[in-house]
Amino acid sequence: MNADLEAMAATLVSSGEYRVQRKLVPRRQITPPNGEKKWLGICLDIETTGLDPISDEIIELAMVPFTYGFDGRIYDILEPFSRFLLGSSNDPANFPIFP
Repeated sequence: MNADLEAMAATLVSSGEYRVQRKLVPRRQITPPNGEKKWLGICLDIETTGLDPISDEIIELAMVPFTYGFDGRIYDILEPFSRFLLGSSNDPANFPIFP
């Protein structure tokens, strides 16, 4: 990481007012043992405008599929999906990164 950026991050964290999140670096794929069965799982994240299922709306869906073995070991992380959604009360101007 750029030394200037690292210094800025350290300054923010030391203030006690901020936490700095760094970009996730993809990990390597693990090859399962020969003949071991793999399953497909999905990590699902749903962002909403609130907690009331009657009046609040889903505004973003994100999914990360992965393969895993019987012992729970994750072998591969597949292509993620993320999409902003426009509900009846949402304005597209609120979503600058809209596909």
